[in-house]
Amino acid sequence: MRLFSRLLEMVMGWAEHRHASYYLAGLSFAESSFFPIPPDVMLAPMTLPKPERAWRFALVTTIASVLGGIAGYLIGMFAFELVEPLLKDYGYWERFLRVQDWFNEWGFWAIFIAGF
Repeated sequence: MRLFSRLLEMVMGWAEHRHASYYLAGLSFAESSFFPIPPDVMLAPMTLPKPERAWRFALVTTIASVLGGIAGYLIGMFAFELVEPLLKDYGYWERFLRVQDWFNEWGFWAIFIAGF
């Protein structure tokens, strides 16, 4: 968890940078495709001192997040063939199939709950 503490500190520092909007967009994009830190940790410190820019920051976050989600989908769509042999070699194939079945049955609710 120490890794995430350092990442969180780094992201909080970005919120004070003069190019914070660009960092916010990059973080939102990355979070929706592969990065473990949500943009909220940067969005709140940016918005509190400048509430008049809240809607702009929210728009930047939303657009970048949607684009990142599309990129994440494409990564999964095209890179799975590279990952599949690793899942089999390291003994995770059965777990993957179990999770896949679970998402086929409960996918909407899993995504809905994960969004919160």
